[in-house]
Amino acid sequence: MWAAPLHVSGCPMPTRAWERGLPRDNPKTSRPVRDRRVQDMDHRSDLQSTNEGLRARSVEDLLRLWHSQSEDFAVLFMALDATVVVANDAVTRILGYEPAELIGGTLRRIFSEEDLAKGLDVHELEVATRLGRAEDDRWHIGKSGRRVWISGVLMALRDAQGRQIGFAKLLRDRTDLRTELASLEHQVAEAKVSATRKDEFLSTLGHELRNPLNTLSAACEILVRIAKLAREDPKVALISRQFAVVNRLLDDLRDATRVDTRSLRLELAPLNIQAVVRSATELHRSAAEARSQTLNLVVPAAPIVVRGDSVRLEQVVRNLLDNAIKYTPEDGEISVTATAEGSMAVIRVQDNGIGLSAGVLPRIFDLFTRDSRAIDSAADGLGIGLALVKSLVDLHDGIVQVQSAGPGRGSEFTVRLPLQEPPAEPPP
Repeated sequence: MWAAPLHVSGCPMPTRAWERGLPRDNPKTSRPVRDRRVQDMDHRSDLQSTNEGLRARSVEDLLRLWHSQSEDFAVLFMALDATVVVANDAVTRILGYEPAELIGGTLRRIFSEEDLAKGLDVHELEVATRLGRAEDDRWHIGKSGRRVWISGVLMALRDAQGRQIGFAKLLRDRTDLRTELASLEHQVAEAKVSATRKDEFLSTLGHELRNPLNTLSAACEILVRIAKLAREDPKVALISRQFAVVNRLLDDLRDATRVDTRSLRLELAPLNIQAVVRSATELHRSAAEARSQTLNLVVPAAPIVVRGDSVRLEQVVRNLLDNAIKYTPEDGEISVTATAEGSMAVIRVQDNGIGLSAGVLPRIFDLFTRDSRAIDSAADGLGIGLALVKSLVDLHDGIVQVQSAGPGRGSEFTVRLPLQEPPAEPPP
């Protein structure tokens, strides 16, 4: 019961809660805050009482509760002869057996015939006896004959003196995960078959296209001789350029297929990276000049030596230059540099062309990947060249990276290759 109001100098003291600095009633529930505080105190008191009650129970009592109430884990205790002496109710949900049906017998009945033929039921007991526990994930057979994928562990039970007195086995039904895994494995297997067929198709396609292309090339040469046309004639130059383009596409297609089927072999030897970069750049200078592009080459005088295949590394630089020339507008600028950074030789091909969108950057080195703006452009290509670049660099234990500030802001491709370690000096 509240005390009567006090008076000081003839004035009554405030009696409303908010006037005395206490919280108002909760306007949403119309319940006094004091009631909520009492409820919180009661809840804390109940929680403390529950915790104290839990601590007061013995470990054996808690395990007994878990054993009887567990729904996800079937728990069985077995004697030294593997006879089941205790089983919880979860075995019914997981395997379909009532606990009484398992007690007095062994677990041989839940093993599949193929596992029994391999002696895995006995082996599991031997491993648990020797090492203290045996884990297994395998198909077991339920009472109805249904196969159940079980994740289980068998533990050896020992008394205070270390003597083994029996076994404890925990079983959990993971058929759902196993079914999911089987589905994924099937998808992977189908993808591998599809990839193999794709490689076979591309290899056949390249071979079949090569023969008519060679015939057309020879026919073109005959026409040039008969008509006595100059090599510089626009018609001849156009035909020659298109033959060169198709040849490069077929070469890349063939090499990409050989990389995928692991039939591409490298001829590794120490080589000067400047020579590789210089050769590739000079081969593309005329193509850049035809588009009024500036092609810069900057390499140091000191040799940069790597262990690699000169033909394949030149192919890497040529493919990067092909890409830069195709997607850089006329009067654009392309720069090729080579240097050494730490333990790596570094080649960079930079342009101020159409650039790359953020969405395509993570997969630009995937086979047949092209930026949508590149597809819409007049530039030829199948999206093979950069995929081949990555594969060839990977075969040299190197790394290839790409950067672009976005559409219209150019691109920079960087190749990093391990430097050739200098030979050890002979001992004095």
